[in-house]
Amino acid sequence: MKMTKTKLFIVITLAVLVIGFVLFGVLGLNNTVDYRNAYQIEITADANVQDTMETVKTVSDDYFAKAGVKAQGFAFQQTDSKLIYKFATDISSIDCGALKTEIETALNSTSNVEVFASTSQTITDNQIGWICLACGLAILASFVYILIMEKLAGAVSVIASSILSAVLFLAVMGITRIPAQPFVMASLLLSVGLTAILSSVIVNRCNEALKNVGNDKSTYVKIAEDMTNQSTFRIIVSLSVLALAAIALLAVAPVYVKFAGLQLIVAGLVAGFVSVGYTGLVWAKVRALYKGKKSRIATEKDEEV
Repeated sequence: MKMTKTKLFIVITLAVLVIGFVLFGVLGLNNTVDYRNAYQIEITADANVQDTMETVKTVSDDYFAKAGVKAQGFAFQQTDSKLIYKFATDISSIDCGALKTEIETALNSTSNVEVFASTSQTITDNQIGWICLACGLAILASFVYILIMEKLAGAVSVIASSILSAVLFLAVMGITRIPAQPFVMASLLLSVGLTAILSSVIVNRCNEALKNVGNDKSTYVKIAEDMTNQSTFRIIVSLSVLALAAIALLAVAPVYVKFAGLQLIVAGLVAGFVSVGYTGLVWAKVRALYKGKKSRIATEKDEEV
């Protein structure tokens, strides 16, 4: 039996949700060493000799390599007299005393060197609660606005798509293991907002098509499918602009902003997928329910999912 486009969307969605939330439940979001419990080595030295810290870094890097541990390069910090290395894995193989001796030997005892090992503290994002509240208020405001402008079917379609977008975004983040913090909540909001906008475009087209006497004998499903197809090019153009912005971030931005660029790509793909796959379907089903299913059924085939 040939799988319809709608069934294909549903199968893909269910697969992503199941795999994504299994990984999410087991591993959580993939946070970097700056946003989870990790380990760090802090090295201080009197920078009273030219190139002191360069020598300290060279010796330290070689020592870590011999110890079989690898620091997270993007989280490395350096000042005029201090180096801070951060590690995602256990650093029990590092002997701070031995490292200090090697550094002092390389510096010919010209500097006072100190080496400390510790557990780095997790950075807590105190804005998450407010962002979630803002997301909920935005969805509520969108529902009220679209309910007024596009009626019940349009409002339900946009809100359902927006909620699915949020859930699917988290599932994809769980699968791809893209580092989450500090931008994940902003990217989640972007995915929800972009889905609402794209879905509103499709809903508006569907409602306008209903006014066309040429569609009097068309089913709601057929109208939704046609209007979604007509909106696809506009959606692709919109998402292409977002993709170009994300690529620009990946090319020139600092590491953490590169992670934001990857999240932008995920947000755009999820928003496009949900809008095209589900907005029209929900609109058609809700419209048929409260307007009377028989009023817009030309053939049974059009109403197949």
